[in-house]
Amino acid sequence: MAILRGGTCGTVDNNLTATTPDGSGYVLTTAVASIPPATVNTTANKVYVSPANATSGSGSGTDRNGNVITANTNGTFTDTLGTTALTVAGTAPSNTTFSYTAPSGASPAYAMSYKTYTVKTNFGCSVADCGPTSNSLVDRITLPDGTFYAFTYEATPGYSGDVTGRLASVTLPTGGTITYAYTGGSSGHITCADGSTSGLTRTTPDSTTPWTYARVAGSGAAYTTTVTDPMGNDTKIQFQGLYETARSV
Repeated sequence: MAILRGGTCGTVDNNLTATTPDGSGYVLTTAVASIPPATVNTTANKVYVSPANATSGSGSGTDRNGNVITANTNGTFTDTLGTTALTVAGTAPSNTTFSYTAPSGASPAYAMSYKTYTVKTNFGCSVADCGPTSNSLVDRITLPDGTFYAFTYEATPGYSGDVTGRLASVTLPTGGTITYAYTGGSSGHITCADGSTSGLTRTTPDSTTPWTYARVAGSGAAYTTTVTDPMGNDTKIQFQGLYETARSV
């Protein structure tokens, strides 16, 4: 694990202690020369030990009662009693399976498969666009009984065949489909001032009338998101930066 100062173009610092600025109390400590090399501590006395200088590997998590979940480099997660709780085989873009130990002792598995897309944004304003890049996005998650969730992604405005990476639909194991459409703002449907999604509609299988999510910026870091359900009921949620400050229904 390495800390990038000043964003991805900054300098790399392998030895650092930092506290999150959002009030959550998480403390990250990295020190390549020490064991463990990287830890995250929470205010609830939970400790996470992560792999250093790698995207995968062994690590552990300890809760406030001292229970430990440990992962080895083979993708096996062991609980505090030494019992195998989960086994992960494969990594993206290859198919990945997640096998867990059921009360009966059986090992049912969930399978995650991927599809390769050209990912590119076209925000249509001063926010920097991403791509085009070739990325493997989740295509479906198959359950132990053979049913599955399937995913599609938003088409990039003005670039046929490309996707932005935002969800367009989720097909449920029951056969129903939830669809998402992005609205308002620039041609890329974002608020140019801060790069946030300007609006969203979500249509569920039980109604042809969608849920709508509309975001309106206020002064400074304040903004309001209004959620309207298919019956026309509004929920107005006010935020100040990351924090919800008020809600009216």
